[in-house]
Amino acid sequence: DPRPRDSKDSGPGTMEKELPVIDLGAFAAAETESDEAAKALDAACRAHGFVTVVGSGIPREVVASAFAGAKALFALSEAEKAKLTPLSKSTNQGYSGVGAETLERGRPDLKESFNVKFNGNDFSGCPDIFVDSSLALIEAGRGAGRRGTP
Repeated sequence: DPRPRDSKDSGPGTMEKELPVIDLGAFAAAETESDEAAKALDAACRAHGFVTVVGSGIPREVVASAFAGAKALFALSEAEKAKLTPLSKSTNQGYSGVGAETLERGRPDLKESFNVKFNGNDFSGCPDIFVDSSLALIEAGRGAGRRGTP
């Protein structure tokens, strides 16, 4: 069922709001189910900005490792984070600190991120667990995408 469901368990962290759960397994199904899943994902992202994904085909241990890698990265001191590759607006890759990005006029985002892509990432200064888990997640995502392609 590709329709969003609410989830209080959104992963290792805690969230104040419940997030919609999107089952990506429907994308590998018949075209009508895939269209329904795409519409559900679009609606959830527009309404909430974030979703919990299930049925991606990415092994749980890869996801758990990615969360551990992110935890290690964001636990770095502010001085260590200042040495990370800054977010590039042209490539949308790199580190962005708390309040550095603004999606709504006058309201900075109270989050930090390290954006990665399939290639061309500069992991200088990142903990090894973050680098290794990011690369494993990227590869697992590639594999999941290939499996979902008719």
